[in-house]
Formats: sequence, C-alpha cells, structure tokens
Amino acid sequence: MKMRYVFTIMMGLLSVAAQAVVVVDFDAATQILADSDNTPSSFVLNTTTPTYASAGVNYTGPAIYAAMNERSTTLVSLKAANGTFIRMNDSTENGGEALFTFKTPGVSFEAGVDVIKIGSAFVSKTTRLNSATMHFVIEEAGKFYISDASASHATSYRVNALTANWYAYDPSTIAGVSVIGAAATPTFKSIDSIGYLLSAEGPAIGGAGVNFGVTKFTATAAISEPATIGLISASGKGVYPQAEKDPVWVTTPMRAAGRNGIVEDQRIL
Repeated sequence: MKMRYVFTIMMGLLSVAAQAVVVVDFDAATQILADSDNTPSSFVLNTTTPTYASAGVNYTGPAIYAAMNERSTTLVSLKAANGTFIRMNDSTENGGEALFTFKTPGVSFEAGVDVIKIGSAFVSKTTRLNSATMHFVIEEAGKFYISDASASHATSYRVNALTANWYAYDPSTIAGVSVIGAAATPTFKSIDSIGYLLSAEGPAIGGAGVNFGVTKFTATAAISEPATIGLISASGKGVYPQAEKDPVWVTTPMRAAGRNGIVEDQRIL
C-alpha cells in the first residue's frame, strides 16, 4: 500500500506541468465590496506594498500593485462598478497611463497553458477618448515586459503569452509607466507578476469626464515547482478537473505520504 501511494503521488506531480491553473482571477463585481479613494497624482510601481490589499472588508480579490503616469487631470481608483480604472477630467491634453499587476510567484507559461485575458473592459463615453488601449505586462526575474496594444476601445483582449510580441518595460519611474522599449524575449520560466496597462488619449472635453477600466481579468499558467502542488486525494485519485477549459485555484488540501507511509493532510498557503 505504501508503494502504491508513493507511485500515485509521483505520477501526479510529474503530470502537473501540463495542467492549466488560474493564477490570477480578478472580478470587480464579486470582489470589490466598497469603493476605494481616488488617487489623483502620478506614482511609481511599488512591488512590496500593494496599492489595493485584499483585506476581506472592502476588497476580497488578489492584491493589486499599481502605478500611474498622470499627464492631465487624471486619477486612478478601484470601484465595484468600474473595476480598476483611470478617470480623465477636463483637460486640453486628456490622457494618462495606469498599470495594475498581480503577484504570481513560481509560475511559468507553457504551450497551451499561457492565456492572459481581459474579459471585460469599458470606456464610459467612447467619443471622449481618441484612443483607449490595453497592454499586458509580466514581470520575470525583476524585469518587466509589455505586450502589443489591443484595438482602441476594445471591450476584451486575449493573448497567448508564448506567441505574443513583448518589449522591455520599466514602471520604476513615472515616465517609464508610459514608455514601451525595444523588442525583448522573456523566458517565461518564472513569472513574478502578471497584469495590464491602460493607456488613454483624448481631446479637451469641456468639463465632462470619462472612465476607462477593466472589470474582469484572468491569467492561466503552469506551476514552476510541481512539488508544491497537491493532486492526490486519500483514495489516490486526482482532486482537480483535467479539462483545460476548466482551470482551478490550487488552494485545496493535498495528501502526501508521511511517516511510516501514512497519508497526511497538507495545505498549500
């Protein structure tokens, strides 16, 4: 019996690399319980302290690390109706960029397991922005990379990371939040964070405002270190769905062979 459990566990761990796992799942409608304050001034990305923490009172989703280059009367905020968004008020050069990222330590992109998706985006008054585009952003080994832009005013955006075009990106300065660098090639072996950049440009709008935001965002990837993922239940059967279109969070208990071959509960934090 001991050998059977060990063999089953090992087979489960070896196969985890092919599993699709949702590593980021942001949904404003279900996770934002109270609107946050507006941030009206530019700020750089702080990868240590989240801009919007998952406190379980006002917000229950994954912690968000943000940055903004405010080039006119622009602010950034987190609200149930608008998700992560930037708002432009009256300005002769109405525009700005806002970055929103989510921590994903220890994940990688592999063939068929590399989807980054903005499921729902909006511009409140489309005629008030000449351009409203979205880019995806990843962080790997302390370096950031940014994708090509979506179509302007798109209501969703999806890429496969392995086949997308990527460019150098540096949100550690305010100006850098808005700058796309030279073409670059990430290895996709150890992704520290995944997110998106909102970029808006518009003319003077005579005192009327406009919001540009994302209300749903997901990223699917593989776990870089299979030993941290539990796939085995007490019966020795897998505990996660196998269908690629039905990825799951890895937050349930796992079972592992303990002392004397006894199967013990272990929980992934």
